Amino acid sequence: MPGRLNDVEFREAPYCPAQETGPRTNGEAVGHVQPGDLPERATLGVEEEFILLDRRTRRPVPRGDQVLETGRPDLGAGHLVPEISQSMIETVSRVCVTATELQRELTRLRRGAARA
Repeated sequence: MPGRLNDVEFREAPYCPAQETGPRTNGEAVGHVQPGDLPERATLGVEEEFILLDRRTRRPVPRGDQVLETGRPDLGAGHLVPEISQSMIETVSRVCVTATELQRELTRLRRGAARA
């Protein structure tokens, strides 16, 4: 769906069906979209990776499990997931239909990850 998020303009993109890639690191299977399974409305979603840094030294710290345990009750297990390194986490937004809805979701996820 065309729109704006902050100063970024979004335009309609050509349809590209997702490929089944198997289970994610959080154990949930990735869905498979068949050609022709277009939603009635375009949707938006974002995955963001964050490096966990020591506040004093600004160096990466291996606290991924601790952050996941602390943050998942608020954000949900599917929205805060492990990354390839213990010094990283990933947030996964809900599927949104407007840029405003996505902006609220990203704010919720970023604040929750920061609190954790």
